[in-house]
Amino acid sequence: LMTEAAGLTLYLGFETLNLKRVEAFADTENAGSRRVLEKIGMRLVGTENRMVKNEERLYARYAVTRGEWETGVGREETGVGREGARWAD
Repeated sequence: LMTEAAGLTLYLGFETLNLKRVEAFADTENAGSRRVLEKIGMRLVGTENRMVKNEERLYARYAVTRGEWETGVGREETGVGREGARWAD
């Protein structure tokens, strides 16, 4: 379910909002969140420290560009493509 929701977020970003690039962050210790981002075609582009609840944490930065999205990166995992979600009419 999370993979489909994340894929739909990319669809809305690129197809509705006409964004050129989408970035996301995940705690480096949260393997599940990082896997979701990788499954939807986002690639690791770096890490950075962020303050969360007065604690410094290391976060992974992921990104995907419009061009990568248009070539179908990650779509087979999510069922979401240029036509929208697979459950849409």
